[in-house]
Amino acid sequence: MKRLTLKEKILNRCLKLIEEVYDESMYGKNDIYRIKDFIHSVDNNHWKSKQWLVDEFYKLYNHTDGSFYIGGGWYGLLAYLIREKWENESLNITSGDIDPRCEEFGWKLFHSSDINFMTEDMVSRDLSEYSTVMSTSCEHIEPQILEKFIKSKSSNAWIVLQTNNYDELNEHINCYPDVMSFANWVEPLLSERIYFAGTLRLGDFDRFMVIGK
Repeated sequence: MKRLTLKEKILNRCLKLIEEVYDESMYGKNDIYRIKDFIHSVDNNHWKSKQWLVDEFYKLYNHTDGSFYIGGGWYGLLAYLIREKWENESLNITSGDIDPRCEEFGWKLFHSSDINFMTEDMVSRDLSEYSTVMSTSCEHIEPQILEKFIKSKSSNAWIVLQTNNYDELNEHINCYPDVMSFANWVEPLLSERIYFAGTLRLGDFDRFMVIGK
């Protein structure tokens, strides 16, 4: 029998969760919208943009230990891809999200990946202990909240952020027209500077990423 790839394993677990949520929804125990949420969380665009982050940051973060914090980590795909790249358990990975079911479903999707899932507001966490803080959902975060998140890290910690130019959704409240506009907003909040700024084209919109200290 052919062995499943890592991506196929996660998609298979996602299908099991979809079945679980559907069954619960029949008895009023769950929100059926989660089914669409699960599908979006592991679709090609999310997978590509998070793998892009991991591949680019791996070039800059040239050691194996430390601690990463992901704010607005959703169900944990980014945390999972980080663990696949940094397999050493001395690198601690925490994925935080304000939605309590993200923690529950994150454990079910990525239970074998040595990831800490937390239910919390990303700006309530003491970020000074982390060597890297990240968020790939900046388009959903009010600028003043994102500014607080960035300023809460230690001065020598890395920051990795993604947003996009897809401003047609009401919940996208912090989009930018291009990556340099985003980088120019982020850089004054840093102790050092931007080390990477790039664009990933994803069909009808672009995803922007900045990495700095």
